[in-house]
Amino acid sequence: VELMDGKLEVESAPGKGSTFSFDLKLEELPSSESALFNAFTSLHIAKYEQKHPEKSDNYLDNSFEYYATEVRLFDSVNELKKIKESKSCNNYWIDIENAKQYILDSLRHIDKTQLIIIAHVTSRDKLDSLGVPQKNILYKPVTLSKVREVLLRESGVTTEKTHEATMAEVHFDAKVLVAEDNIINQKLIRHILEGSGLTVDMANDGMDAFEKRQRNDYDLIFMDIQMPIMDGVESTHEILAFEQENGEPHIPIVALTAYALKGDRERFLLEKMDDFITKPLDTSDLLTVLNKYLGNKVTKESKETQERATDSRNERIKELTASREEKLTADTKVPAPKEIQEPVMQQREISQKKKTEKKILLANSSLLEGRILAKMIAGLNLDYATLHKSSNLDDEIGSGHYDILVIDSEMLPEDLSSIEDQVAVIVLPEDNTEEILPDIKRGTIAPPALTKEILEVLINKYRV
Repeated sequence: VELMDGKLEVESAPGKGSTFSFDLKLEELPSSESALFNAFTSLHIAKYEQKHPEKSDNYLDNSFEYYATEVRLFDSVNELKKIKESKSCNNYWIDIENAKQYILDSLRHIDKTQLIIIAHVTSRDKLDSLGVPQKNILYKPVTLSKVREVLLRESGVTTEKTHEATMAEVHFDAKVLVAEDNIINQKLIRHILEGSGLTVDMANDGMDAFEKRQRNDYDLIFMDIQMPIMDGVESTHEILAFEQENGEPHIPIVALTAYALKGDRERFLLEKMDDFITKPLDTSDLLTVLNKYLGNKVTKESKETQERATDSRNERIKELTASREEKLTADTKVPAPKEIQEPVMQQREISQKKKTEKKILLANSSLLEGRILAKMIAGLNLDYATLHKSSNLDDEIGSGHYDILVIDSEMLPEDLSSIEDQVAVIVLPEDNTEEILPDIKRGTIAPPALTKEILEVLINKYRV
């Protein structure tokens, strides 16, 4: 931190623990977030805040200020009751780790769909007792992007707001070479890159990559470091020598590696690689690299799609601002009996629809690993249930509530035929267990270093 001209701080309180934080001076880069600055003026929320706010409160307040969301604070039941009776707020935000018990008890009088709960992933029992929908839970650490996603959903603006920064909506008319020896990684990387319109050529090792570069032209090369026969650094040296000797134009080479230690980036750049990205791939990092080296290869259709999304979003914000103001005004009127009955019926229809939606079953023998996996799924705003005993697996699958099973190798039954008829199976292997796992006809084996992004790709692959 000090080498980057930053400042490291620690705060400690008896009975509460310690909080470490640091500040860094970083280069400001263009971001699609600017399009959402002051974008949620139509939203009115109530937020629980103690008389002595903590750092997390200040961070959340700064996020609301950035998005221009109107906030009413309360720290007592009476204040909460007045806000509820005024019908002036769309949502109620409460950090259950900091809230007093009498505040939590009063939440039973609030519509659960209006509650936005902030909590640690370990507070499962508290969350279950509140009965709040999974999508209304904001797991710590709270970030600007997490707050943005909630505000986007609650404001009614569609996900096209985020289209400008997603791999699915940015397409490139380009050809890339990927040198990677792991078959599972090959499939995942190919799936992600081809989803952005790229033509992908695979090399199984460094020598194969060098030979393919000799025979073909590419717009970009992703080079794994640890490979058999010839590693990524040696392959890079051979490619550079070939280009120099034959007067060939240089093709940018991006190191693709699991290395993430201090100094690794500098080391690879010293080896004449052009850039560096870690595995497992983060789609935002990958998109940054693609825009950097293939910015001139973005297709016309992709640009037009983004422009249309931006125009549509801005128009939608205007419409919602007007409709929200009308709604808040109308909510203060005393409704006729018919006006009361209709929303109740609509709510029942929505609840019934939710009941019919399939969930993901997380079967894991380790409680800690199960919690980590649950946090990933929760971060994707997907419904799920957990299971820690293999003896209950058949009954759960047979209930018909699930369409995907994410299971570790210890709980995996030898015969998958009955299970695969009902759900797709994503297996979480332990080290060196791939060769003894049963054949999976409807599903796949997840890579050992599983991330939320990779898990999302696998789930979307098997969910219709």
